[in-house]
Amino acid sequence: MASYYKRLKSDLNTCVESQIIDRQTAEKIYTKVYSPNLFAQLKAVQWIAILAGIFIAGGLSLIIAHNWEDIPNMVKMAGFLLIYATVAAIAIKTKNSKPLINAPTEVLWFFLPIIGIGLYAQIFNLSSDPAKPYLIWAILSLPLAFLSERKLLTSLHIILLFGLLFFNNFNAGNILSLKAASFQKNFHLMPWFSSIALIIAAFSQFSIKFKKTSSHLIIGFFLFWILLLFIFTTPFQLHGPGFKFLTAISLSIIWILSCELLNTRKTPAFAGWFLVIYTATFFWNWKPYSVPVETLPGIISSSLICVSSLAFIFLTPLKSLPNILHNNIVKIFLAYSALIFLPIALSTEVAVMKTVAIFANTALIAAGLLFIINGSKEFNEKRINTGVAIIFMVVITRFFDIFGTLLKSGIAFIITGIVMIFLAYLLNKGRKAIIEASKK
Repeated sequence: MASYYKRLKSDLNTCVESQIIDRQTAEKIYTKVYSPNLFAQLKAVQWIAILAGIFIAGGLSLIIAHNWEDIPNMVKMAGFLLIYATVAAIAIKTKNSKPLINAPTEVLWFFLPIIGIGLYAQIFNLSSDPAKPYLIWAILSLPLAFLSERKLLTSLHIILLFGLLFFNNFNAGNILSLKAASFQKNFHLMPWFSSIALIIAAFSQFSIKFKKTSSHLIIGFFLFWILLLFIFTTPFQLHGPGFKFLTAISLSIIWILSCELLNTRKTPAFAGWFLVIYTATFFWNWKPYSVPVETLPGIISSSLICVSSLAFIFLTPLKSLPNILHNNIVKIFLAYSALIFLPIALSTEVAVMKTVAIFANTALIAAGLLFIINGSKEFNEKRINTGVAIIFMVVITRFFDIFGTLLKSGIAFIITGIVMIFLAYLLNKGRKAIIEASKK
């Protein structure tokens, strides 16, 4: 990453010397590209200082641990508070003057509360649920994450908040547990309120510290959390594949369109969409089993998400596709990719599942063709390659589906390899032809 910024600086200087742009414009371009990056702002020497601080802290911890039983409890607590206050004072004092010292002390300041909580719990033999210490840590570190100018601390805090959700919402015996048989039995409002508060805190920090060009990450985390509500034992749990896949594809479409609205990176969202559709292609090998009756809250919520995604499709202007015809084709295609899962929401008979598998295959091939067509129109070789890769993956997967049982001898493997080479040759030849045609 550092070499990229060095090359960028060198290229901009070359443009200035060639009088293509002036010095002020070059500096603005470099600042625009460099500043949003989370790790680029920390120089190598600062990373070394952070690692040095971690090693020193680790060494001190080992020395203290070796003599732990001989240290009075009051001395332990007083020593920790002194260290905590010292680190905080150094971080505040060196905020604008000494970044080499400030970087490791701020990171250490961020992690010290959980050490103090563990120390307090050990001294007083406290046994509590596993979520509480980390929840207290998140609350104590919240002002630091907001007030610090370092995006690294904000990122660590956001990761901590979502980690609290993912590791505690779907497990029993903690303050954030959402596990419940139904709304009528064992349902508690406090875990839901706390979880929503953590999500709001994460989004608030992100909106203040990061540019919207990075928002695809936090949106993805949030939508993945929603999907888990339908998978694990919560009041919204779904049992059969139908509504689960309907929810997953709807959330992936919402993710793609959110990225489109915010003009941010769509690659992870497309990857999520592709994963759902590609998994559905294996329904061709479906083996029927008895599916428990779905929960009413799960069905209602899943249906609402599906309807919302369809509404989102037709109400969202696709700015990256100004051509009205292309815009409408992509919208129809996205709606089709969601609606193909409706049959298995109603029935999981083998014939229905195989039909959905066929629809999923056609959706992937259509996606590959759309990438190729759009790439050739916009002279985007990467998009063309993506489309070819999608089609090749579908073809080779189906090949193993059909002829996989024949792969029991060395000759069969050789024949398979020859077929794969032939397919790769044809697809690569077509790819090159499209790229050359788009350049003319």
